[in-house]
Amino acid sequence: MTVKANITGAWYSSRNVGDQAILIAILELLEARVPDLRLQVICSRADFVRAEHGLPAISQTESLLKVLVDVARSDLLVLGGGTPFYDNFKHMAFFWVLAVLCKLGGGKVAVYGASAQKLNTRPGRWFTRRIMNMADLVTVREEVTADQLRRLGVNREIHCTADPAITLKPCARPDAEAILRAEGIPADGRPVFAVCPHFFSNTDSYRVHHYELFSNDVLQRQQQVLAEVAAHLAKRGHVMFLPMNTDAPDSDVDVGREIRALLPAGTADVHFVERQYRPREIAGVLSLCKLVVGVRLHSLILSAAVETPVVAIDYAPKVNGFLRLLDNAGFSVSVKDLSTEAVVRQVERVLGDYDEQKAAYVGKVRALKKRAEQNADLLARLVGAPDA
Repeated sequence: MTVKANITGAWYSSRNVGDQAILIAILELLEARVPDLRLQVICSRADFVRAEHGLPAISQTESLLKVLVDVARSDLLVLGGGTPFYDNFKHMAFFWVLAVLCKLGGGKVAVYGASAQKLNTRPGRWFTRRIMNMADLVTVREEVTADQLRRLGVNREIHCTADPAITLKPCARPDAEAILRAEGIPADGRPVFAVCPHFFSNTDSYRVHHYELFSNDVLQRQQQVLAEVAAHLAKRGHVMFLPMNTDAPDSDVDVGREIRALLPAGTADVHFVERQYRPREIAGVLSLCKLVVGVRLHSLILSAAVETPVVAIDYAPKVNGFLRLLDNAGFSVSVKDLSTEAVVRQVERVLGDYDEQKAAYVGKVRALKKRAEQNADLLARLVGAPDA
């Protein structure tokens, strides 16, 4: 039986590696379990999704009426992954309308591996509670989201699973090695360390949907600390600053350039990548690294996908939530308490007992991958897929 489905939620129209990795992983997991799934992506740039993924896509900004009709006639609406629930009236009202139309048309609604920002407004809480309570399935990617939803009065069963992107497979090793060579990193036997920064702004309105307001001091300190940590790592091997997003308004290339100017004099073997690589390519590169110092959530998740140990800069509940699922919250430093000494201390904890630390980490990662697969298992059961 063909299952006609629509998915929306994450920033699928951007080149952000995290959002693209989520979409690829969701599609792979569902296609393996629901072979007759016909998935259409609802997003702002349908042409980008069609070109990048070969998927049917439709833009709510260009064809709103068609989006509404398609959802009302569909068998399934998937809201997720990423962080699609946050305080924005227009955004949340749109989600609520989609959910209502899908249910009125006889379809099912699934919240899939999602997070919610801290909801401070009455409309944000109202829409989120209504959407969750009309959903036929709710899976979230960290306990902090599950706890918030229960406090909001969500009475559906909430399954805490994991981010689908942790199941993403990397590109072939030779392709990843070719990327390192193209970025000027020689295959000389020295270890490679990746640093994945995050562009933060305390002025752009885009910020409010993704992270809290940080002071100028915090923003400047992140750049200074990452420059000094890179210099420390460069004594051990090659360091590459790897952007997870090169699109405005939060391009990591911009912050990378600022960090480059802060490197201590005489620092060598630090490379700044400015090209936007695809999720499997990023995962492949991370698989060749000894350690990743990551600010972006999906730098941590894709490192876990390829079993590369991480030290995290914890800037949001979703980051801490992911680390807690890994029982790895100790290998992190809060962005508000950031210092070079604190990050270097965590780095040396990992590197000082590397084999034992990695073995423990890999065991936890593999267990978390099974939890991520539960998202698709539960959804397949919901739509009555064979063998579900």
